[in-house]
Amino acid sequence: MTATRQLAAIMFTDMEGYTALMQRNEQAAIERRTRHREVFEKTMADHGGKIIQYYGDGTLSIFSSAIHAVNAGLEMQLLFRKEPQVPLRIGIHIGDVSIDDSGVYGDGVNIASRIESSAVAGSVFISDKVFDEIKNQPQVNTISMGFFELKNVIRPVEIFAIINEGLTVPQRTDVKVKAAEAMNKLAVLPFVNMSNDADNEYFSDGIAEELINSLAKIDGLQLTCRTSAFSFKGKNQDIREIGKALNVSKVLAGSVRKSGNRVRINAELVNTSDGYQLWSETFDRNLNDIFELQDEIAGIIANRMREQLVSKTAFAEPSQNIEAYEFYLKGLFFFNKGIPVDYHKAIHFFEEALKLDSYCANGHAMVASCYAALAATGNVNSATVIEKVRAASRNAIRLNSQLPQAYLSLAMMQLYFEFQFDDALKNINKALLIAPHSSEAHYVASHYYSVVNDKNRMVTEAELALRSDPLSLMKNKQLGEALLYAQRLDEAEKQLLKTIEMDPAWRTPVEKLAFLYQAKGDFQRSLEYWDLIRQAVNQPGKGISGYVIALGLLGRKEEAYCCLEQLHRRAENDSKIDLDSELANGYAASGDMDKAFYHLNACYEKRAGSIMFCLRFPVNLLYVKDERFWQMLEKMGLKNYYEQEKKQNA
Repeated sequence: MTATRQLAAIMFTDMEGYTALMQRNEQAAIERRTRHREVFEKTMADHGGKIIQYYGDGTLSIFSSAIHAVNAGLEMQLLFRKEPQVPLRIGIHIGDVSIDDSGVYGDGVNIASRIESSAVAGSVFISDKVFDEIKNQPQVNTISMGFFELKNVIRPVEIFAIINEGLTVPQRTDVKVKAAEAMNKLAVLPFVNMSNDADNEYFSDGIAEELINSLAKIDGLQLTCRTSAFSFKGKNQDIREIGKALNVSKVLAGSVRKSGNRVRINAELVNTSDGYQLWSETFDRNLNDIFELQDEIAGIIANRMREQLVSKTAFAEPSQNIEAYEFYLKGLFFFNKGIPVDYHKAIHFFEEALKLDSYCANGHAMVASCYAALAATGNVNSATVIEKVRAASRNAIRLNSQLPQAYLSLAMMQLYFEFQFDDALKNINKALLIAPHSSEAHYVASHYYSVVNDKNRMVTEAELALRSDPLSLMKNKQLGEALLYAQRLDEAEKQLLKTIEMDPAWRTPVEKLAFLYQAKGDFQRSLEYWDLIRQAVNQPGKGISGYVIALGLLGRKEEAYCCLEQLHRRAENDSKIDLDSELANGYAASGDMDKAFYHLNACYEKRAGSIMFCLRFPVNLLYVKDERFWQMLEKMGLKNYYEQEKKQNA
């Protein structure tokens, strides 16, 4: 019996709950196993797979390539979603195997088996080696579950889940094996401003943020997003607790002292498991050397984190002009505050940077991001900024085609203001191709799927955005909002209350919670939450858009019309803002559908991004009984995405 050796993609499958089903209903179990074999054998033939062994409710097979194995797994899981459903786990690894008449042997077989047993029904789990083979395939989307200790396997293995539409996307806690220490996951905490001038805080924050960008270029190193890392700013919290909160093995912290053209940076790398300092150093440099210094620190950290992490991707620095670079850092400082007034300040500084260095691709991308954010929230008239977003995004892409933020800004414009949904998705996918684990890209993707009414993918993308940025208020709110739109109200309530607990002063999740109680039919409770917002704002015509809806739904129309008059006066006094969607919703809740559609049509004609919020649950319940709503969707090119809702409300 002569054994042959070959490199193969190894697939294990197993039906979840088969044994228990056999005990309860033997006939149903046999039918499920028969369907499994029929689908499995056809898929193997279509993708060049070779079945090595059936064992009860599972299989072992091999493929000549990783992509063939992954495509087979994808196709099987989609087929098994149809009735009668088969709850299948799939694990794939690639390795050297020995094959003889009695079977297939080798360490790779053991790893594939362990990966399959760690999976959940409806998912496809792959090893890091398979990921390396398929990561440049644009039709396959993945998310890292982390590093895990597999039985009889010496090294921790990083496991990835395929997250294409139709597949189950598990949480890290769903993986049924022991997690290994997050060896190459790093958080860069905000550096402390030690300068005499407190206004230099923008510089210390900017240095830390640019170090995140430099370190993110290093293959094999996973960086926690800025938002989550910077949530610890000003807090004297134990490094070990920070490590647990962010799921990182090491933290880079430090301080910056800037005086004239000189800068001193103190940096230290700390192990989060025990708080032990692994490395520290002080750097005194001229400001002109700041870019070289960032690369130097990044290289030191890479070597400390893992040997031979040397592969880099070439990205342009924000600017080689030091004065322009300082303006750019000031812009980032205000942009990261996430408040409309600060977006305007950020635009000023980014534009000052561009006056000094028009080749600053990052500056163009951030100008586009600021205007897109302002328009999407109704804080500027979208008609006045669409061309600015388009021009800035395209300038950024022309100067540096590897900036995900530029593609995402373009996607937001196409999604909310131009109603070019296919083009928006293409740009989101371009961003994800450049940065597959980008929290921001998944966040924008969640917005896209909420607009095109794909409830499952909308929630999945919000969950993926949150994974690498777990302490982000915006990402936590987005998940709560997505669950609300998906009508998973109890889960949405839990998530929104969690977000409010993170920052009780932030009004946005409170607004979503008020909408949630409206969805539950508790209009009085909804009104109480809207009243809290109205009182907190305490300005005529502001913070009352949801309050008007609640009054209308409660039949208190006289009070509702008084509030609508306030909205009209505010709109007349400030031409820079757009309130037509708020007026449309208020009139619809009060039963005046002619006026409601007058303002809704005004939104459409002006390409106001706020119209998208009128299409989503529960606000759309104000409109769905009126045929004009479906005519509006048809004009926008969205009718086909909402056919199911139309049938339900017929």
